Amino acid sequence: VMTHGFEPINFRRDPGRFELPREILDCVRLPSMHVEVMFHLMAPETEYPFPWAHEALTQLYEEVGPAKLLWGSDMPGAERTVTYRQTMDYVRVHASFMSDEEKMLLFGGNAARILRV
Repeated sequence: VMTHGFEPINFRRDPGRFELPREILDCVRLPSMHVEVMFHLMAPETEYPFPWAHEALTQLYEEVGPAKLLWGSDMPGAERTVTYRQTMDYVRVHASFMSDEEKMLLFGGNAARILRV
């Protein structure tokens, strides 16, 4: 599982900063690779519900599919900018392009499959 895979977003300030790097997308497409979704940390100066994160999540979803995505909160570090509930709700409530079943994959189903539990 690739964690913190989109950290460069946090350090770039140019207009294209939220574009997902092609190299990372190619890596996540490999059969054994998955990626942690925690965009809420990638731009601490932005506010919930992070509209830019929905664009990035939509791209990731379309490029690699929901079976490759795992949710991450980065708690307690995320508490600098968001609540625990917001780390989930920017996907659970605001990612309307995902079905409830796909959200369940992201919020635990994929991890259970990978860990065989």
